[in-house]
Amino acid sequence: MKRIKLMTGLAALLCCLTTTSQAVLVAGFTGTSLWVSGNSGDTVEVDYSVDLTGLVYTYNYQLRPITAPLVELLQINAPAAVRTGLGTTTADIFVTGTPPVGGAVPLPTLANISWFFPGGITPGFESIVVGFTSAFGPTFGTGLATDGGNGPWGPGGLVPLPVPEPTTVLAGALLLLPFGASTIRFLRKSRTA
Repeated sequence: MKRIKLMTGLAALLCCLTTTSQAVLVAGFTGTSLWVSGNSGDTVEVDYSVDLTGLVYTYNYQLRPITAPLVELLQINAPAAVRTGLGTTTADIFVTGTPPVGGAVPLPTLANISWFFPGGITPGFESIVVGFTSAFGPTFGTGLATDGGNGPWGPGGLVPLPVPEPTTVLAGALLLLPFGASTIRFLRKSRTA
């Protein structure tokens, strides 16, 4: 009886944790996030757009130093589990009069996706547009930009990134319940032995 109550309590807790409302955004929007360096006070802007084609979301980002002397890397904290194809384009998210320069080298990890801009981006210019696709809709999350000296900019700077739906997280969490039950059973047997 205690085990049933414990498992019911765990299931209720998981439901509460995974169904909390997240600010999921509607696709088809653009915006700009201003990031400030805690070290130097210099600023960069990150333009972003999210588009939906069929069931695939496309997340695009463009880095623009404002007072930062040089920016070489943009990191978006989107884990590998929520992103698919990577891409770049020389188009602008916003036509600002600052020409996109250089290329970008994607540096994906399990925890995030970064793009290295060889030669860096300086004020008066902006990066090419970098991005990825995802099956998941957007919410606001964090990213940062670095240059190895004056940054980082934007730890905590908000940009759209994909987030799994609460039902997906709930399904994954519920799959862990049998493991928890077997662990409790093992611990009880160990205690009585």
